[in-house]
Amino acid sequence: MNLTRYSTGKDFEDIYIDVLQNIEAAIVSVFRSHPMLIDHDVMNTLDALIMHYKNTLRNLPIKTDHRLPFPNDILYAEVQHMCEIRLGRIPEFEDIDPLTAVSVDEILLCLKRIKLSVKKWNNIGGRQGYLTFVQNYVL
Repeated sequence: MNLTRYSTGKDFEDIYIDVLQNIEAAIVSVFRSHPMLIDHDVMNTLDALIMHYKNTLRNLPIKTDHRLPFPNDILYAEVQHMCEIRLGRIPEFEDIDPLTAVSVDEILLCLKRIKLSVKKWNNIGGRQGYLTFVQNYVL
């Protein structure tokens, strides 16, 4: 695991703010299109994505059929697309500066950090506590 940026002594959120915001923008985009989405859906989708990226690190077969219910399937696709952009794997975004592209390890850390935030705000605000909170910080 090479997390060079994280070894600077800065807070995690300060180092990965751009990646966290990109992923959360994808989440909010789906929520705005599908207001029935709840925090539990976000957590389940993040779990599926975490497993996906863990499997890529372990060189295990990548599951392509996640059988996620609607709108989780849309959320999965949007968040994965954003993760792939940040990994520098999407052809139309290949010009991402190698210094700003992240590793799979870093994507995993960001997904896990967002999941912690979902749990926290869900406990505070209920079924859509995280989604209601985070949408105020995403354009």
